[in-house]
Amino acid sequence: QSMVPNLFPKASREMIVANTIEYIQRLEEERERLEELKKSSLPAKASAKPSLWHCTNRNFTVDVAVSEAMAFFEIQSLVRRCLATEIIGVFAKHQAEILAANVAVNKQDLKLKVTITAL
Repeated sequence: QSMVPNLFPKASREMIVANTIEYIQRLEEERERLEELKKSSLPAKASAKPSLWHCTNRNFTVDVAVSEAMAFFEIQSLVRRCLATEIIGVFAKHQAEILAANVAVNKQDLKLKVTITAL
């Protein structure tokens, strides 16, 4: 129940099952869309490598890989209230099309992975 977004804590079993099925279907559609995008964005030359960028300090680490059509961000930081929302807001401010985002929290560590279309 906790893994399905927008599900009320006291939802009935029928609601949980229906929302879970709908959520899985959306995830499968998104996976198919991303696979098609990946196929269409593969470089013609096998030697073409993505450019990489790494930045770190005592509070965060940012890794970026850029291919011809997409950019992949991995941001690790200490957990702070609304941090993931603020980071996504930066992408929105720069009109980046977010294809996928994943947030994981382990104790005091936050890891945010974001895939966008290359600007």
